[in-house]
Parts: sequence; C-alpha cells; structure tokens
Amino acid sequence: MLTLLSDLYFGPLPNDVVTDTAVAVPTVLGGQGRIPIGPGDAVRMEGDRIVVGRRDTRKVPAWPVMAHRGDWESMTRTLRS
Repeated sequence: MLTLLSDLYFGPLPNDVVTDTAVAVPTVLGGQGRIPIGPGDAVRMEGDRIVVGRRDTRKVPAWPVMAHRGDWESMTRTLRS
C-alpha cells in the first residue's frame, strides 16, 4: 500500500483550496473534502478550524498540523480580517 501511495504522489499537495464556490481538501477522498459555498455563506475561522456557512455551519476537514505553518497563518489572517 505504501508503494502505491508513493507512486501516486507527484509533489506537494495543498492542504485546502478556497475558491468563490467551494472549500476543498484534496487529500480527503470520496467528495467528503468539498464543501460548497452557497449564497449568503461566509468562510471564516472558529478557533483553529475553517467553517463555511452562516447559521448551519460546516467544518472543513483541514487542521493546522497538516498544513505548512506559513501558509496556514497567512490564510487564517485573511479569513479573520
């Protein structure tokens, strides 16, 4: 299994990708890592987690320990402002 994973690894993967329409975590398989951003939804930080929504929030399956520290800090500064 490890050999298969190393053969599929082509380089650094982003921990999460935030676009206008969704927040995605490429390393989570089966579509569970994609959270759509609907009309009126906000992408923001709650503690050390990224959440999407206004009333009914969904937590993004991304954690700071899985990300490059500088990238995570830059993203969280942007989301908190």
